[in-house]
Amino acid sequence: MKFLKKNKQIFLLPLMLLLVLAACKPSPDKARAYYESILDQHQAVLEKEDMLNLLINREMKKALKDSVGANMSTGEVQQENPADLDVAYADFCLQVKESISKTKETGPFHTNHKLLDASMALHETYLKLSEKEYKEVIDIVKIPPSLYTTENDERFFDLTLHIDTCLQTEIDNFTRACKEFALEYNFTIIPSQE
Repeated sequence: MKFLKKNKQIFLLPLMLLLVLAACKPSPDKARAYYESILDQHQAVLEKEDMLNLLINREMKKALKDSVGANMSTGEVQQENPADLDVAYADFCLQVKESISKTKETGPFHTNHKLLDASMALHETYLKLSEKEYKEVIDIVKIPPSLYTTENDERFFDLTLHIDTCLQTEIDNFTRACKEFALEYNFTIIPSQE
């Protein structure tokens, strides 16, 4: 009888341990809230980047219009203040740095660093690109049409292609990390309606 009682305890101990561990696992709601806090920081950067890109495109269209005498639309931004580009660039750089800081403060989700690491890699890529490539793109865009050369145009194209390639790689990694995180913590990512 003692043998049966002892075997029963041996089998119950691992079962109890599994139940305790299962009860300690973070809930899908907490995981979703964490995911959304990480995503909010990316959304903030994307909004600033969209405005910057809109202004860069406006300036390029304006330069093209001035250089060929064509009557082209300047896009959604109606104001023709060149300082807007500098303000948008400064806002973009500031938002990237702020998002890095807030994401670091958020920290990992329990012991899971994968989403945090992918998020930080994307933010760090934005930071690197904002300090070098985006700055050079803006310098090119500010060249007066009378001084603008085909070399400037080629450099502009090379820089924007490099920016897109670097970001796409990190965006793909971040997207993959988001999907894996949602799968691991059992919640569904709802696509943006924007």
